[in-house]
Amino acid sequence: MTDLSRKKKKGVGVHPIIPVTPDETQGDLVFMTSHKQSPGLVNLNIYATGVTQQEIEQNKQRWKRKGIEPFKGHPQLITELAPHFRRLYGASPASSVRTLSTHLAWWWRLLDRCRDTAPVRSVEDLNDIHYATYRLSPCPSGNAALFFRLVALAREERGLSPLYWTALRIPSKDSELVKLDDVKRIYHWLKRPAFATLEKYQSDPSALPTKHEVVALFTMFLLNTGWNPQVAIDVDISICSEDGVPSCIIPHPQTNTHSIILSHKARARNSLQSAFSNNKRKLSPHNILLVLLKQTAPLRDRIRENITILRQLAREQQITATENHKLTKQIAENQALLRSPWIYRLRTYFSSAYNSANEKNAIWDISRISNATNVKYNASGTGQHAIPILRFAAKDINRHLAPGTKDVAEDISLSDLRDAFISWRYQQSGYSWLDAMLAAGHGNIESLRAYLNKKQHKAFSQHEFVRVGEQLWTTITEVPVLDMRGALPTVIAAKVAGVSDDQIQRWREGKDRTYVGMGCADIANPPKHISPNHKKGSLCRIQRCTLCPENAILFKDSYIHLAKRIAELRYLRAEMPAISWIESDFQEELENTGAALRTYDEAIVAHSIGEWETAIAEGRHRPVTMEGSYA
Repeated sequence: MTDLSRKKKKGVGVHPIIPVTPDETQGDLVFMTSHKQSPGLVNLNIYATGVTQQEIEQNKQRWKRKGIEPFKGHPQLITELAPHFRRLYGASPASSVRTLSTHLAWWWRLLDRCRDTAPVRSVEDLNDIHYATYRLSPCPSGNAALFFRLVALAREERGLSPLYWTALRIPSKDSELVKLDDVKRIYHWLKRPAFATLEKYQSDPSALPTKHEVVALFTMFLLNTGWNPQVAIDVDISICSEDGVPSCIIPHPQTNTHSIILSHKARARNSLQSAFSNNKRKLSPHNILLVLLKQTAPLRDRIRENITILRQLAREQQITATENHKLTKQIAENQALLRSPWIYRLRTYFSSAYNSANEKNAIWDISRISNATNVKYNASGTGQHAIPILRFAAKDINRHLAPGTKDVAEDISLSDLRDAFISWRYQQSGYSWLDAMLAAGHGNIESLRAYLNKKQHKAFSQHEFVRVGEQLWTTITEVPVLDMRGALPTVIAAKVAGVSDDQIQRWREGKDRTYVGMGCADIANPPKHISPNHKKGSLCRIQRCTLCPENAILFKDSYIHLAKRIAELRYLRAEMPAISWIESDFQEELENTGAALRTYDEAIVAHSIGEWETAIAEGRHRPVTMEGSYA
């Protein structure tokens, strides 16, 4: 049975909660989150009092933004749930906590539907009628898991029996993947304002960044890192080394021309995220951060002044708890500005002056990209009538397309760029889940499934299945002619890879084999990870075929030379320093070669390996060292 008291959601903390509340009589219904970077006030009183249609009509903007519909209040129920809600989520960002709190509105409306048959005052009144009502029209599983967990904790606290309610998993729909050609067009469009921004800063080093300039550089940063927008937003450049380089940029361990950019993903338990940057490129993530750090220096000096003033006000004795919370929030907001590379000046920067009556202007004359909805753009350069930058780019690209050219999708979002980046890496690696997982920065395969649940990827799998089936039946009908009865799996694999019948016949005759006795589907174009220095037009000289699953083809007698390679690798492992072995990819090659040999008779393979090991020991065969060099 599922334990409903277990934590189901990512990114929630159990850190100590700030003990002060605006009004101590309100208890846990009103509290301040203790998140270091984004604290804020959370008010659950609406679930005690309820909200009417009239109240929603009178304040449409507020309720429309929250997506609230009318419901009755349940003061005792929310009083029982609120302490557990605060304990579980009180250390999370305020925006996340407020979003989670709005999930309760769905359940309050469900309780209204059951008011006549099963009225509820407390958690002890909840029963199977409410659960059955939920199952008839379920809400998203995350919403249900939140409510079930709060109810389980509240009932446990009161000594009541558990309800054993479980959240229904609603299967996600296949989503369309943004086309790579569209991403390329947008990338080239973005290069124009991004390069123009760099040229402006070069000609005028004292220029303060505007929102449009920061938006262009931020979007270019996303395209080059493949990160979530929020991960890029949370990059911290407030701590710098003696040479002025932020701590979020660390040197690459193997080359001076590259660096590694670091950030954290709050929704994944603050896990570390990294991205490689080619420092030679002007619009690399490394150079974008350094340019913005330099150009925003005057703004950061102003922010430090704001923080000093606010801290002085916070130390005053005669302020209410509400004022204290307000100052705490403002200090946190200014500290977030100081950490962020994505800050820019507003029009009020030079006209506003700090005083007690105008403190808001003094704080907000500097702003930042704080979420994905801030990434907007327009032609005039003002904030009026701005639209998301990717939509603006798509519209501008489509206006200048040649007749008959397919338009760029205008509904593309910033998160689509990450999907496109992961999918591109997935395809480039020959549909390797491991490579896609590394590109996504995920810790397990399960987290990756949502990104690969795309119609295009499923269509590719279906297409490959059909291709294999077609080649299978075609080969079976041609077997008497080609006389390949003993090599049917190899022939099918080769044909699926697009190899000609003549080449297959040459392989069967022992010709055109690689160093390890295998065939290569494209020996003139080895992958970069196998032969980074390959000369176009020549044949692959590396031929470590078990590291190249996209091109390697096994034959019935390939075990002879694969056994030779096993013997060579074992010899190298015994002769070279352990640290050198670990840092090389010999271990991966050894494991892959062993996996390939498991398809052959174990006794024959063992005998062949023994013969090669004897030949090496007696000096009749010299092992070839191919890691990092040509054979």
